[in-house]
Amino acid sequence: MSNLTFGQTLNCTCFVKGKIIDRQSGEVVVGALVEISAQKKATFTNKNGEYLIENVCEGKYEMNIRILGYDSQKLEVNLEHENTHDFNLNESEIHLDGINISAKRIENISGNEKQLSSEQLNKLTGQNLATILTSISGISIIQTGSSIGKPVIHGMHSNRILTINNGIRHEAQQWGNEHAPEIDPFLAKQITIIKGAKSVRYGPEAIGGVIVIEPNELKHLDKIQTEINQFFMSNGLQNGVSGIVESCFHKIRGLDWRVQASTKKGGNTSTPLYNLANTGSQEFNFSLGAKYSRKKTDLNLFFSQFNSKIGIFSGAHIGNTTDLALAIGREKPLDVYTPETFSYKINKPYQDIQHSLFKLKLNQLLSNNQNLQITFGQQYNFRAEVDALRGDRNTAQVFKINTNTLEVLFNHKPIIKRISGNIGLNGLYQYNISTGSINVPQKSNVLIPNYTNFTIGAFWIERYVKGDFELEAGMRFDKRFLDVYYLKRLQNQISNEYFGNQNLTNTFSISRIFKNRVKLGYNFATAWKPPVVNEMFSDGVHHGSASYEVGDVNLKTEKAIENSIVLNFSDKFYQFEVLGYFNYLRNYVFLAPTGNSVLTIRGAFPEFKYTQTNARFVGFDISNTISKFQKFTVSNQLSLLWADDLTRNQPLIFIPANKSETVINYKFNKSWLSEISLNHRFVAKQNRTPQSQIFDNSNSETALKLIGGDYLAAPESYNLFDLSVSKNYKFKSLSTINIILECKNVLNTQYRDYLNRFRYFTDDIGRNFSLRTNINF
Repeated sequence: MSNLTFGQTLNCTCFVKGKIIDRQSGEVVVGALVEISAQKKATFTNKNGEYLIENVCEGKYEMNIRILGYDSQKLEVNLEHENTHDFNLNESEIHLDGINISAKRIENISGNEKQLSSEQLNKLTGQNLATILTSISGISIIQTGSSIGKPVIHGMHSNRILTINNGIRHEAQQWGNEHAPEIDPFLAKQITIIKGAKSVRYGPEAIGGVIVIEPNELKHLDKIQTEINQFFMSNGLQNGVSGIVESCFHKIRGLDWRVQASTKKGGNTSTPLYNLANTGSQEFNFSLGAKYSRKKTDLNLFFSQFNSKIGIFSGAHIGNTTDLALAIGREKPLDVYTPETFSYKINKPYQDIQHSLFKLKLNQLLSNNQNLQITFGQQYNFRAEVDALRGDRNTAQVFKINTNTLEVLFNHKPIIKRISGNIGLNGLYQYNISTGSINVPQKSNVLIPNYTNFTIGAFWIERYVKGDFELEAGMRFDKRFLDVYYLKRLQNQISNEYFGNQNLTNTFSISRIFKNRVKLGYNFATAWKPPVVNEMFSDGVHHGSASYEVGDVNLKTEKAIENSIVLNFSDKFYQFEVLGYFNYLRNYVFLAPTGNSVLTIRGAFPEFKYTQTNARFVGFDISNTISKFQKFTVSNQLSLLWADDLTRNQPLIFIPANKSETVINYKFNKSWLSEISLNHRFVAKQNRTPQSQIFDNSNSETALKLIGGDYLAAPESYNLFDLSVSKNYKFKSLSTINIILECKNVLNTQYRDYLNRFRYFTDDIGRNFSLRTNINF
């Protein structure tokens, strides 16, 4: 410990100033965001392209400069008294991961975009991707037990949320509520959430929002750089470690590389009152990356593989309809499902998942600072859902999906120095095999059939900037060709059905900065989503969610009109933002309980069926941050949402409840602690649930009791408290060690969350201590 370097009493009167210039035109850049995230300080450049951030504590920080249409920049600065840093930005356009240095560009001038930095992600090490994203207002999680979660943006999830993983749209079995994204969070160094429709840029599945996950950009390093992350959690005795090593090939000029691997393991988790049988998980992932740069050409190669085995709570798979009716809503599951002894063993039922991704990207700088990008991606997803043994029958659902994507993006030169834009083409070919070969299925008892999907799209987006005023508009055309091959129940004849869908979408955004403190933005967008295969053809047990699902082949295309407005105010000690949205969706597809139980060779399960309605989503995301005393910060995020089934004149089912999250944070200058945080999360009871059931099951002999439109009434509201402390060490060798000790659900509160599908059978998990370390050398 004698090698540790400790600072003296910090001087918090430092300031940094400078000017931001367009490298090509030499003109000043107005409205660029300049941010020192570690100090929670940010400002916009004024009409002269100048910025000033005051009252910053001395030390080393990372500055981020971002504005739509330019490559973002990241710079480490050592602040001592007065500092001046000017920046020259290269023009870029609205695309995923151009030739930027490291950070992600602001892609929506209306302001409905939020980011999680590398520093924030380090504090959340070990959690799944969906849980990590809930730290952003407006983001919820739909869960299946404690190990599986999917992000929900303003009430929408699954095929309405598009995930971009390292520049490639993530394609797997994302249609399932319990099919979490097969992405390793350890590799992510920045995550961007774009709330609302972005169909013009990304295609039909971006009707609800986009999640952009990015590793650090490969850069030339003279020596080997290593990062190690480790975590341990008390609930389930979960533990894991990740390592990243990167450098360059000195004998091959311009060639950089990175190797990454991670593993984690967890056993049976526990609620405040009892253990949960068969809720362990195992994971092993790795990735390889390389980048070759030569004059005006960049070539990127990337390969990753995700491997996971997840146990499904045994108490959700019931043997007969009588026991199922008794299990739903029981205060405590039967003793056989709540063992006294802990175990890492994963028994049946469980999910076995593998996902591979290959990426090849060419980035070519053309004359007049124009740019051409060609990105090819290939993905393979394997999912086996293995059931509990029933008598002498042991069945498993197997899904194998292959996806090839190609994107060509051309960024044209600025027009009259104020208009910049791009033109792009997208192509996707995908095929899923659940049984036999593609067009020769062999079994009829599969949840979803075999299919091929060929989709093409073209888009055009332009942006105009003049002083404090910005305007963006775009349009896109998509066409989908879907062929489905299946065997009808108790029949041997193969059925083939073809679906052709096409649509034109558009977007319009406008923003204005007032007096360098207030930013007002508005966004209008149209979007669409054709019915996906599971919504039309599901007919079987959905293993992970412990339900029997039925599709409707007559479903129509969803079409959305979305409006959002954002007001942002920022000054020296206070930041405020409110995002309001009003969305109308015609033919909105959703899954709802029928009131029936279905007995199969796998057991008895509650039945759910896909249906449609016209829907309205109205909501607000409100955030406040007060940081008057430099070291002391108080922030609050409030998410409000009202979603209605306009056809049936009642609230929509399975919509996130309103919630509020408050964080009190204190940073120490010279102490055995660096930071301490107290977090309070309040989730209200979802009182806006359907008052009448959606499907008529009055003649069913296997009917279950419905409360309104659900098998169980919405759970009560709950309060959770989390506490964390951290210590950062910096050594003379510039190596760093960050240690975080955290306790979630400090009071060991007993609760059930409305969006957890297993709330029918069990409580959510209880108190959880965690220890995280991040080492860089």
